[in-house]
Amino acid sequence: MSKVTKISFLPFSKVETDNLKTLLFTARFFVYIALAYFLNGLGTFLYDVHEVVNLYNFEQTWRVIFTNIHQALLLKKLLWEMLFSAAILATGGILAAIVSFEFKYESKSD
Repeated sequence: MSKVTKISFLPFSKVETDNLKTLLFTARFFVYIALAYFLNGLGTFLYDVHEVVNLYNFEQTWRVIFTNIHQALLLKKLLWEMLFSAAILATGGILAAIVSFEFKYESKSD
């Protein structure tokens, strides 16, 4: 028979804890912040590219995007936002790992 995988939209849904509930909540909160920050940066980038497409015809659009200083700064901003959201996500993962280690070693000693 096939195994049915349960989908959960809660980050770190398989991590359990008895003592570090606040730390687990913080880790989950960091994941949501990172996702919102990433989507905000991506949405801003797509909106600005859309504005450039509306200003110029399609053949000139990509040349304008790559030669215009404003668009180059926008690409840098998008890159930094992606890196920052990845750092927030990694921090949340480290916090979840600490909670997981605590639960694993606490349950072994009992």
